[in-house]
Amino acid sequence: MKKLIGNHKIKKHAKNVAAAIEKDYTIRSLHKGKYNRPLVLVGVMNGALPFLMEVAQNIPEDISVVLDTVKCGSYTGMFKKGKFKLTKMPDNNLSGCHVVILDDIIDTGETMIELVKRFEKKYKDCLVQTGALLKREGTAFRANYLGQQVRKGLWLVGYGLDDNGAKRNYKDIYVK
Repeated sequence: MKKLIGNHKIKKHAKNVAAAIEKDYTIRSLHKGKYNRPLVLVGVMNGALPFLMEVAQNIPEDISVVLDTVKCGSYTGMFKKGKFKLTKMPDNNLSGCHVVILDDIIDTGETMIELVKRFEKKYKDCLVQTGALLKREGTAFRANYLGQQVRKGLWLVGYGLDDNGAKRNYKDIYVK
């Protein structure tokens, strides 16, 4: 395996994403000195969990952050297995919240498109934004927050990205 992205660069991406979320949240939710919408970061399990925590820990403590998760997918190993399947919705009621869905990587954008659609339908007056640590070059979907782009065709492992469930614990990202 060859290291593609070191942990210090991953942490820098998370810090930049957190700063951008903080800025947008403050602009959209600060009213008369108080935040009028809860900020909820929703991680797409399992891959986004390290990035979710890193981003959350870089948001200033004067902003209360709620963490939640969803579980969905359409892949088995390296292969797309078909239709999008959502197996776990957030535990919290996200109505009236400022929600940022975070994923480890955006391959096609289909997962994010489907999640945004479902969140906007289910949760009244919910502001939904999206972010990811990585995005494949050439993917049309535009996330609100992004760490960096990566080449198509690379199989990546580490920092939440997996090889059939394994290797998520690596602190760096490698090309398999």
